[in-house]
Amino acid sequence: MSTKSMSFSKRLFAGILLSASLLLFGTFAGTSSAAALGDERDVSVESDITAASAVTLDNTDVKMKVGKTAALTAAVTPPDAADKTVTWSSSNTSVASVTNTGVVTAVSEGTADITASSNGSTAKCKITVMAAPLKNTSVVSKAITLGDTINISASASGGTAPYKYTYYYK
Repeated sequence: MSTKSMSFSKRLFAGILLSASLLLFGTFAGTSSAAALGDERDVSVESDITAASAVTLDNTDVKMKVGKTAALTAAVTPPDAADKTVTWSSSNTSVASVTNTGVVTAVSEGTADITASSNGSTAKCKITVMAAPLKNTSVVSKAITLGDTINISASASGGTAPYKYTYYYK
């Protein structure tokens, strides 16, 4: 924060002189004016705040299964940047969503770019989401003899339909 001191004095009544100092605080760079009891002066504030100039990610290509999560970490440079706020977004939230802390959730099969932004700089990570493995698979054994007829049925859940079934026999 920049500071500038300005002194002023003003005769209020015959024989009475008011004298004081006015301390101004600059909150951002620029030029303005300040008045002390009618005594206007130009005030210039110079900024010594370092702005973020780049953002990088710890991963640029991540493969995930539906339903899983992965954490991305963003680094803002230079290290002494005053505002290191990172904003996260997804190019396709139906495939992958991202929280404001960089945690990515795989929603459905496909690809999406996760973007981290800071002070106009961006970095991207390509997310490829693959089908989750099937659940509730089972094996049923049944002894049959030559000439027997049996009915075979199958069902599955999880993953992405349509399902493919394979039957094995010995």
